[in-house]
Amino acid sequence: MNFHNKHSWAEENPHEVCEDRFQHQFSLNVWVGIVGDWLIGPVFLPRRLTAEAYRNFLEHSLPALLEEIPLATRNVIWFMHDGAPEHFSVVAREFLNATYPDH
Repeated sequence: MNFHNKHSWAEENPHEVCEDRFQHQFSLNVWVGIVGDWLIGPVFLPRRLTAEAYRNFLEHSLPALLEEIPLATRNVIWFMHDGAPEHFSVVAREFLNATYPDH
């Protein structure tokens, strides 16, 4: 749960505490890119994302998605991951390091 976007405004009790006892299960993996004025995607990834599936996306799907972005812009793109284990897997890092050795 994202507690950064959950606020409670109360005049009578400014120290209100909201408790949630939910186990949220995410069932959708979506990749979207924003580069300047371009919106790239969305791309729906497998529900159970694995390191191999993520590497397959990086190797086969992402280059086609970036084709319309000018080369000068692609050379200065920052590609950010959110820290999911699949994003930081050995197979994903090996591919990214081999493909973009100076980045």
